[in-house]
Amino acid sequence: MKSSTNYNKNIFEHNPYKTIVFTVLILLSACLLAFEAYLRIFVPLPYIVESFEYHHDLRKNFNGKVRWGETTYQLRTNSLGFKDRRRKDTDLKNTKARHRILLAGDSFTEGVGVIYEKTFAGLLDNYFSKSDTEVFNSGVQSYSPVLYYYKLKYLMEIQGLKFDEVILFADISDIKDELRYLGFRPSKPAALQKIVFFLKSDIMVINYLLKKYGQIQNKIYCKQTADNATTAVQKTGNSNPINMDIVGLELAKANTWRVIKLCLDNKIKITLVIYPHPIDIINNDYNSAYMQQWKEFSELKNVKLINLYPYFFTGAGAEETIKKYFIKDDLHWNEVGHRFVADLLIKELLPAVE
Repeated sequence: MKSSTNYNKNIFEHNPYKTIVFTVLILLSACLLAFEAYLRIFVPLPYIVESFEYHHDLRKNFNGKVRWGETTYQLRTNSLGFKDRRRKDTDLKNTKARHRILLAGDSFTEGVGVIYEKTFAGLLDNYFSKSDTEVFNSGVQSYSPVLYYYKLKYLMEIQGLKFDEVILFADISDIKDELRYLGFRPSKPAALQKIVFFLKSDIMVINYLLKKYGQIQNKIYCKQTADNATTAVQKTGNSNPINMDIVGLELAKANTWRVIKLCLDNKIKITLVIYPHPIDIINNDYNSAYMQQWKEFSELKNVKLINLYPYFFTGAGAEETIKKYFIKDDLHWNEVGHRFVADLLIKELLPAVE
């Protein structure tokens, strides 16, 4: 016969350990929900998201404050995830029949640390809009030729984006980035992958932890010297490479050729642009091995090349030039640098656009 003591115990008293676990889970869930609500109010979603088609991208239709190094600035993207002056739906089919230029590149082209209107892409967009020309900026940090190829192919064949011209900005960091993406291939995500993608990109608690980690990594990256950021090409003296990563360079050239062929097959004009890093300016390396590689490549493939190297070697001191055109303690152009590059590109592109 059950005792009256046991009979009077409720379910929680009968299962004390389960009760403790249940209580902890309830409290933890409540804390996470409260933290999620707090983050959604005070912390923006991360603007870099994964892509199954081309590794990573800017978040589509994003509008928020983002951080690059010590700089906080406003970032907006359109429906394709392109950095833009405002959030908007992109006319994929070009119903207004405007001439369209698509910029492809990495963080220099994205314009990290600078609002769109003051990047060279935004300045070109504003200038050429007067001649019924539209400029798209598909550049994203840490891109390289293999990702340019996958992204352009996706935009053209899957999204159906219509454009007339591509300007591809080759960066010396492409050498190491090509090696980083050596194993990447576009894929169709399984259901579980889609769930993981959603959790990482849209659940703020997970986002917050990933963002904090990314900020630490980004700060370390921004504080690196130009020499450390371009370790693929080590130099001695004035321009003698002693450890150029041949594999990375050849991959960059091979994948750039894939981009060129994709454009030519679709009757799209393509132009290459090369530019120096601060380390080249410090070393007075106006005729660098990297620049020579792309000059030879463009001549061999019969592709127009815009070489910006000479314009950064004007006779002024290296320190003065870097201070004038580059973000402090960073590899990337500041607002003055973007204006300088935009003016140079306008001169080069104006006859073709007109």
